Amino acid sequence: MFVTYRKQNDSVGKVDAIYSNPEDFDLSNVDGFDIEEIPEAQAVAGTYSVLMVKLPSNELYYDYIAIQPTNSLEQLINENTLLKAQVKAQSEHSDFIDNVISELATQLYK
Repeated sequence: MFVTYRKQNDSVGKVDAIYSNPEDFDLSNVDGFDIEEIPEAQAVAGTYSVLMVKLPSNELYYDYIAIQPTNSLEQLINENTLLKAQVKAQSEHSDFIDNVISELATQLYK
């Protein structure tokens, strides 16, 4: 296998790609090296793993990056308030339509 990477600094690179058949590609102008086996990432709760390279030893390892929550409590409260208002408006609209249908039916059967 052939691993390509982008240098982050003089001692670390981030893996870009892993080629199982490197002879099928022109890899002459990329930073990379041959390797027998890719290490397996550990499952660390609340993180995602990024395959990295220690330079110049070409040793593979994983960085574990914390997953940032996308919504704060305040955003969720605001969204909940908006959704409640939308549900109420939809319910009132539905009641109005029901009343119109009832009135039409009453007029039709007079």
